[in-house]
Amino acid sequence: MEEVEYGLLQKPDCKAYEIPPAVRSSGHLAEEWKNCIFQGKLRLVAKGKFCYIQLLARDNSLFLACQVNPKFIERTVERTKDSSRYFVLTVVTPNGSNVYIGMGFDERNDAFDFWAALLDFADRIKNEEQPVVEVAGPDLSHLQLRDGQTISLSGGNKPVVANPPATQPKLFKLRPPPK
Repeated sequence: MEEVEYGLLQKPDCKAYEIPPAVRSSGHLAEEWKNCIFQGKLRLVAKGKFCYIQLLARDNSLFLACQVNPKFIERTVERTKDSSRYFVLTVVTPNGSNVYIGMGFDERNDAFDFWAALLDFADRIKNEEQPVVEVAGPDLSHLQLRDGQTISLSGGNKPVVANPPATQPKLFKLRPPPK
């Protein structure tokens, strides 16, 4: 049986950049990215226990696809050190080598939505993998009614009405605030 693919996020505007190798151990800086190699749409889709970042041209042709393991998001999607709107994607080529592509959004909200969708998917997969533990409560079988046993309730002086008539709620007036 083939697993179903479903969408996690779509953003209409996304850019991809050719990035220089990181020369510092602290990570990549988006301000160094000068060569924009793609402008188009982003789709984040899930299939099974993985999600995929797809960069699509305006005609929906695939420019790039990047598989993300939800257990190791930071190995595939790294945030830049100087901006919350840009990320470095580690794309594995068919021959097994890694290619690093810069990806960014013009709007900070779009970047936040992208990162939040990745983390939400990772949490969902983590929760699905955890075994369901049923907690046994106290034995309440002695509180059950036995066959033929009944309970009668009295409401004191007020008669008990099974189906109260529908009435309009009573409005009340609030006192003015203290001076």
